[in-house]
This record gives sequence, structure tokens and C-alpha cells, in this order.
Amino acid sequence: MKKTDNSKPLKKVSVSVRLDPDLLDQAKRAAYWTPGATLGGVVEEALRRELARLEKSRGETFPKLVGKLRTGRPLKT
Repeated sequence: MKKTDNSKPLKKVSVSVRLDPDLLDQAKRAAYWTPGATLGGVVEEALRRELARLEKSRGETFPKLVGKLRTGRPLKT
């Protein structure tokens, strides 16, 4: 668990997301067959890597939110 500057562990939050069943199964298998891994750890590390990739591609970090995050089904384009 990550720690703050004064060495207190950061609290984790729960989030609910909808995933493709095959993707979830693959993540579960990765956690099961990787010694010391957990499903949460696999997902967290994958999200960290993807966000770093997106920010590198963008050339900067994403700014703070200025409104509410859109939820629900994606809009048709």
C-alpha cells in the first residue's frame, strides 16, 4: 500500500466498473497464478501503466476534473 509523506498508509476506495467477462477471467487467472498477486493489485498496476502511457502520448498529465464524470452507456458517435 502506498504511503503519504508522513508514512501513513493511504486509504483505498472501491469502484464498480463493468468489464468484458473474458477480460475479467483473464485478470483473475493472472492473479491466481502469479505468486503474491491479487485481483486488485493486477487491476491497479494495469491502470497505472495505461494512464502513464496515455499521459506520455498526450505530452502532459491530465488536468483536474472541472465537472462531473459522465457515467452510463457511451454516447453514440
